[in-house]
Amino acid sequence: MAIDARALAALPFFSRLDMHQRRALAQVLNERQYAPGESIFVEGEPGRHCAFIVSGAARVQVQLAAGSNIKKDINTMGPGEVFGEVALIDGGPRSATCLAGREGAVVALLSRADFGLLFDAGNPFAFAMVRLVCEQLSDRLRSAVVRFRHSLGSEGTGRH
Repeated sequence: MAIDARALAALPFFSRLDMHQRRALAQVLNERQYAPGESIFVEGEPGRHCAFIVSGAARVQVQLAAGSNIKKDINTMGPGEVFGEVALIDGGPRSATCLAGREGAVVALLSRADFGLLFDAGNPFAFAMVRLVCEQLSDRLRSAVVRFRHSLGSEGTGRH
């Protein structure tokens, strides 16, 4: 089911896009409802789309060791947040599993193929989206570096 461009305006991730860019995006996004705990995508699967949370929540979960059944939740996301955006760039295997939260989730899915068509056509939205994805990835990388440095600093103090 397609999503309404006005609904996108309410999501923080799209606040810098103008109405024309949101309309272009709404034409290629597909809205989907997920039941509580339902897999939105699974670690190791090919990345074919990214997802924007319209309502509800999603949990990000990783497998702690290859071949094990031990999994750990590493993040919870809410309305307006995006996940799986690296799939738009590389289409590689998923680095984590994403599950709908306790109340379920409504997400807007953007396929890599649709994003590629917009990008190849020189659509201004595609370039705005690349910029937004790069900003998200940069923020996550900076945050990971801070956590890594903190963990290195705690090794010498006996704290972990």
